[in-house]
Amino acid sequence: MEASPNPTAAILVLGDEVLSGEVPDENATYLTRRLSEAGVTVGRVTFLPDVRELIAAEVGSLARAHTHVMVTGGIGPTHDDRTRGAVAEGMGVALAVSGEAETFLGRAYGPSLTEADAAMAELPEGARLLLGTQSRAFGFQVRNVCVFPGVPFLLRDIFERLLPSLRAIPYQTRELWTESKEGVFSRPLEQVQERFPDVRIGSYPTSMAGRYRARIVLRSRDLAGLAAAEEAVSDLLRACAGAGAGVEAGTSA
Repeated sequence: MEASPNPTAAILVLGDEVLSGEVPDENATYLTRRLSEAGVTVGRVTFLPDVRELIAAEVGSLARAHTHVMVTGGIGPTHDDRTRGAVAEGMGVALAVSGEAETFLGRAYGPSLTEADAAMAELPEGARLLLGTQSRAFGFQVRNVCVFPGVPFLLRDIFERLLPSLRAIPYQTRELWTESKEGVFSRPLEQVQERFPDVRIGSYPTSMAGRYRARIVLRSRDLAGLAAAEEAVSDLLRACAGAGAGVEAGTSA
């Protein structure tokens, strides 16, 4: 299958424990990085509590607006795990026992399978399992919505197996560094951005060894446009820095 030219994704992180600060979120940062590396543009990251009505409304909205939706958390066996029902409602389908999930849980838990464990086989109708290498954990996908456990190592295990199927054209990235203040080059940088709308240009100030520096990052799938934009930004930074001042460059995929 040919790679999708401009896929987008939204990430929905669920859990009262995340919003209260009791459990630090690692999943949004990981998913954003891995999706971006694969050429999928992340357009939204949302955090919600374990409230079924809120989750259902957000899932439906995100699914309509994005190529992919990644949902994390709330698919375990306890009373606050409400994601399965909320996703079913948001996608307009019923919640029903999945034979595939039932078989998986029976094989994974054996005689130790409890009633609460068995209830995890209730999934939105039409869902398929998403599996990694862990023997007792699974996610599921219903249309363009993928749902993962909230435990980071379980999510990563399952997501890495899914990632190749997302089929995106990867971005290429260029970096330029300058000691000029952002206020000096902000207007000419904006003009370069207007000239190259297919190249995303961002400026990120930082301090290294006590010295102010700005990192200019350019990202695009269009290599010719990226090269031209990099040359234009490099020229303007040299002009802003003054004669004899260098501009450091870097490249990454």
